[in-house]
Amino acid sequence: MTERAARIFSGRCVRTDVEFDPAVGARVTVATFRVDRGVKGTPERTVTVRMLGDVTGDRPEGDTAGVPAFRVGEEVVLFLYGESALGLTAPVGLGQGRFEIVEDKQGRKIALNDLGNKNLFRTQGHPKPARPSEALDPASLLDLVEQKLSGR
Repeated sequence: MTERAARIFSGRCVRTDVEFDPAVGARVTVATFRVDRGVKGTPERTVTVRMLGDVTGDRPEGDTAGVPAFRVGEEVVLFLYGESALGLTAPVGLGQGRFEIVEDKQGRKIALNDLGNKNLFRTQGHPKPARPSEALDPASLLDLVEQKLSGR
């Protein structure tokens, strides 16, 4: 995911809008995030991304199959593809590249993607995939990404 992503950052969703884009010929979600920590391609403090369909937390089920939704106030770690010629993007691997920051039973923040982090470490040489009980805190996830980017 790290290699395929053009932008990787943690942050909070501060705004979502859905608009019809005549160039695309479909509805597009415009989501704005306040960046807490950028590790690849994101030096800005605010990032606005455009994704095909209605990918807000209020969307009807099945509106855009497989594309994860975003809700205002939600904390996330995102691995985003680069923008297409039409200015659209999506999380790498759809739900694999969107990690919601949630609290576990002990009140610690953890980063979980839509697949419960299944196979998260397999390509990094780890002997087994992560399980939700072994989920990383967001800072550790981004630390691993920075290590991979630096070649360590």
